[in-house]
Amino acid sequence: MPAARLAANSKGIKLTLVPIEPGVSINADRRVLAAVVMNLLENAFKFTRPRTTVRLQVCASADRVLIEVQDECGGLPGGDINDLFRPFEQRGANRSGLGLGLAFSRVAIEASAGRIYARNLPNVGCVFAVNLPARARSGPRDRRLSARRRGDILRGIPPQSVPIPGSISDLQKRLAGQHYVADRGLAVSLFLALRLKRPLFLEGEAGVGKTALAGATAAALGTDLIRLQCYEGLDVSHALYEWDYARQLLELRILDATHTLDRESARRELYSETFLIKRPLLQAIDPRRTRPAVLLIDEIDRADEEFEGFLLELLAEFQITIPELGTVRATEPPLVVLTSNRTREVHDALKRRCLYHWIEYPSFEKELAIVRERAPGASARMAEQVTAMVQELRRADLYKVPGVSETIDWVTALVALDRDALTADAIDETLGVVLKAKEDLEAVRGPRAAELLARATTRTDVAPSR
Repeated sequence: MPAARLAANSKGIKLTLVPIEPGVSINADRRVLAAVVMNLLENAFKFTRPRTTVRLQVCASADRVLIEVQDECGGLPGGDINDLFRPFEQRGANRSGLGLGLAFSRVAIEASAGRIYARNLPNVGCVFAVNLPARARSGPRDRRLSARRRGDILRGIPPQSVPIPGSISDLQKRLAGQHYVADRGLAVSLFLALRLKRPLFLEGEAGVGKTALAGATAAALGTDLIRLQCYEGLDVSHALYEWDYARQLLELRILDATHTLDRESARRELYSETFLIKRPLLQAIDPRRTRPAVLLIDEIDRADEEFEGFLLELLAEFQITIPELGTVRATEPPLVVLTSNRTREVHDALKRRCLYHWIEYPSFEKELAIVRERAPGASARMAEQVTAMVQELRRADLYKVPGVSETIDWVTALVALDRDALTADAIDETLGVVLKAKEDLEAVRGPRAAELLARATTRTDVAPSR
């Protein structure tokens, strides 16, 4: 860091380098990383008060490296700290950015599967941090790292295993904490999927809570949700991985311009993880994950049968082979949740790999409990009326029957309009929130809506409020 020390001395600032642990290796382009760190140091030198200290520290855990630049600028001004990473606009209203340097730095670090962020130290200064994946180490000494230091270095990174709920009722309570109401049957299926480490296949009509279950489970277990949205024509490259050809071509030109191009080294450099774009399936089985994720494969019935065949193979071993890199195998398999709206039959071989659960439209009591969880601002009377009205609509001959998500949306819309009860006028104004087909709107509006509302009102008058 001779250039950095020279810059610090010219400003009357002391640059302190904390000794780096031997063997630390970062999984990123060294030249890009050097440019990012130099940019952070230059900003620190620019804003730090004279005769103070700028501190550069590098720490490492088993799978991540943290680089911190701390200055003594007196603290950051008010406002959103993320504005610091916006490019400076001379004519714009926002002039709080530090120029293009930080904006480019963020793009470069995120391209290497890292994060760059800032922390304010009021009346003292600020810390700019770069969090990047580490290269695998060799040797027993390099693999040893105290739990205390790992916690200090990688704030917020959880332990290696996901704690499985001790009982079905415990699982239901955790899901309820995420505002998801799960009946006993669904909770049993999910509990067994966790215990047996088997995929869970959920089928049911649209809007009954299949996708929401995966999100609630990830939040309840304190792990990541990785979602693969299926569609017709989905291929392996969009689901698994692909090479970043634009960056590879740019790197090739740099090697050529610097006269360091030779065939073997270029191949090793270009076909490394630096240029690998990890799609959802590869992200889920990445052996460097700090804990197993919840992998949601949403609407598998929309994908082609060829993709089902590939998925069948992946779910059997939780490993894939990248010809240029070798075999990637999950250290701990993710919890896989597959959903289907049954627009077509999914092959039996895929279903046999999974635990199966069909999610019905909920009863009035269960749907009302869901509405109360998801729309707590609604009055008890309106929540009951809307829930009963949707239950009546499901009995009608409609082109597209509303799901639970439409019930929640309808209640939320009425709350936004300051309504405390469901009336004929309110139905006429907001029916498009719950019905999504022209034919259904025309069939329900007017006298039919008044008739359904009368039935719903009678139902709520009979059912005791809770």
